[in-house]
Amino acid sequence: MNTPVVLIVFNRPNHVRRVLERVAEARPPKLFVIADGPRNAEEKELCAQVRSIATDISWPAEVYTNFSDINLKGLRRIPSGLDWVFARVPEAIILEDDCLPGPDFFPFCEEMLERYRNDSRIGVISGDNFASGMRCPDSYYFSKYPFAWGWATWRRTWSLFDMDLRSWSKTRSRGLLDSVFANPETIAFWTSSFDRIYSSPLGWDAKLVYACLTNNLLNVLPAENLVSNIGWDAEASHTHDTASPLANIPIGKLSFPLRHPDRVVCWTEADEAAEELIPFRLPQSREAFATNEASRPLSSFGQRLTTTTDNLHLKAKQQVNIPIRIENPGPETWDSTGEFPVNISYKWLNGGATPLPIEGERTSLPAPIMPGKAANVHVRVIAPDQPGRFALRITAVQEGVAWFMTESGTFLELSVTVV
Repeated sequence: MNTPVVLIVFNRPNHVRRVLERVAEARPPKLFVIADGPRNAEEKELCAQVRSIATDISWPAEVYTNFSDINLKGLRRIPSGLDWVFARVPEAIILEDDCLPGPDFFPFCEEMLERYRNDSRIGVISGDNFASGMRCPDSYYFSKYPFAWGWATWRRTWSLFDMDLRSWSKTRSRGLLDSVFANPETIAFWTSSFDRIYSSPLGWDAKLVYACLTNNLLNVLPAENLVSNIGWDAEASHTHDTASPLANIPIGKLSFPLRHPDRVVCWTEADEAAEELIPFRLPQSREAFATNEASRPLSSFGQRLTTTTDNLHLKAKQQVNIPIRIENPGPETWDSTGEFPVNISYKWLNGGATPLPIEGERTSLPAPIMPGKAANVHVRVIAPDQPGRFALRITAVQEGVAWFMTESGTFLELSVTVV
């Protein structure tokens, strides 16, 4: 095997051991380990243990590490880690610590990476097959979806990834999704999803879908499922329902040499079968989302923000704490704990009112804010690394759900000169 492998880890040593055993069987020449930081003091030992396991390999290989000292959440840790990887290698196979590959996964990815390396029609190689009941006559098929529970891609594809979805407003107004999907419920699902994650750090995997859709890319999916997600348990960040049809899907096998499709065209029927299973259709998705109280989003994103701070003059990369007062005019309590916490963040805009590709720092609320109540918060802000005049927009954000200013159009804006 000649392809580098990326292993993304956090705080689950048993999962990492199992996945690393499969990686060791493939013996990649380079291993890139990306690790998020602990969320609290209790997790420090677990995270340290995981990092030790992931880098203590049993085969000769170069090991590269990108460890975060703070907790960025997968929303930001995975994209920033992959930026680091693809600055160093032109292609890679990528696994998270709960994605257990079968023995055919690595040779399949490596052959597909080589075969489609210079084919600009292909975006991602996936090890996943969610088209339940569909029989593929070849060893793989082409899909609109870049499923990412075990996948591979090239630098050229990752360069299309946009964390801020800056083209979404134009894409939405042009009705691109209407031309991509036939099912109105699927169109509604992805429109709602992209609305929610627009100009936010949320939903990195949905943004990978967006990159493929908007660049008219197809993705290679195997005729048999080659990766099983073993992370459906209480330790998971999102996948808690052990009864989910997506949990622990059996790993199949491919026959080598591979049988290649005659044409590069999307197998629409298989995509529709996957949409039913996942589901990528709005009514079912809302129902599934609503059954989990801890995952239910806020229904209102109004906010009232004030400050006594005047316009600012800062040095490049200077860190400041800006005192604000934020009031909750909605019907639900805001809390900075839980799976989808509410924090305070910000966006920088240049003189042309274009958002800068800078991820705003997060400031937690000092305590839950009840409906109709307010709190004083010192918002930690880091200035851009370039001089100029900027607009600083401060807003609340519910992680994994939405930026308040995107949903309600309300924010606190300051003029800032950076020297």
